[in-house]
Formats: sequence, C-alpha cells, structure tokens
Amino acid sequence: MQKPTARGFTLFEILIVVVIISIVMVAGVQYLGVGSARTELQRYGEQLAAKIKLACEQSILQNLPYGVGFSQDGYYLMTQNGFEWRPLEGSGVFAATAIRIPLEQQLEQQGNRIDLPTELPETPQLRCASDGSMTSFRLLLKNQQQVYELMTESSWELRGGWYEE
Repeated sequence: MQKPTARGFTLFEILIVVVIISIVMVAGVQYLGVGSARTELQRYGEQLAAKIKLACEQSILQNLPYGVGFSQDGYYLMTQNGFEWRPLEGSGVFAATAIRIPLEQQLEQQGNRIDLPTELPETPQLRCASDGSMTSFRLLLKNQQQVYELMTESSWELRGGWYEE
C-alpha cells in the first residue's frame, strides 16, 4: 500500500507569494503617483489650448478682438471694448482660471521671454483678431519633472505636446 502524499502549499510558499504581490503593488502605486502629475499637467495644457481656440472662435463670431491674459497664478479670457481690454465676466468656460497644480508658466513671443505679472494684466499677451489669426507665441508649462509646450504653428494653428530638450 502506498502512503498518501500531502497536497497543498506550505506556509513558506504562501509567504513568498504575499511578499511578491506586496512589492508589485507598492511599485504600481508609486508609478501611478508620478503619472498623475504628468496627467494633470497635460490636462491643464489641453484645457488652456481649448480656451485659446474658443477665444479665437468668439473673435470671429462676434467680430471683436479677444485675448488671453496670463498672470503668475493663472490666465483670463479678455475682450476689447473700444480701446480698453477687460476680462470676460461669468462662470464656466469664461471664468478666470487659477493654477491648481504646482507649475511654472513661461511665455515667449518672438524669441523673447515675457515676465508674467502677479495680477491680471491690462492688455492680454495673446490676441485673436476677428479673422481668427492669433499672436505668435510659445508657452512652456513646467512642473518638477515634465514640460508641456503650447505654441503657434502659424497665425491660425495651435499645437500642444510634451517638450523634449
């Protein structure tokens, strides 16, 4: 008669599997933490690009100059009334947008860096004419590790993407 063999896993084998699963989960959580900062930066850049395009579309539809004014803590959609620029009032898409994530905005026009004011500027740095053309610019959005770039390809085209040095 044969002796029955034991089946199943030993306590040591189960312990090894639990340790491996724990290591994989910790690595995954850390990876997602880095990815979320990148995702937030990309989302902010894409939202800004959409609002710049909206300002240019409104400029065409209303036959009025529109613009985007940048400050150190955010940006504002603006319109020109006579000779005076004023921020668009209201909520939703036309509301002033504060930066909610840690980032630095670096604006360049014609190769020159523009120092951003601490408050709403009197005139917008980016302007959309009633024919839909916009001011040539390059905007770098920087967080600790990544840089997202928005720039004009031509007077009518806006491009956004990850900046590689």
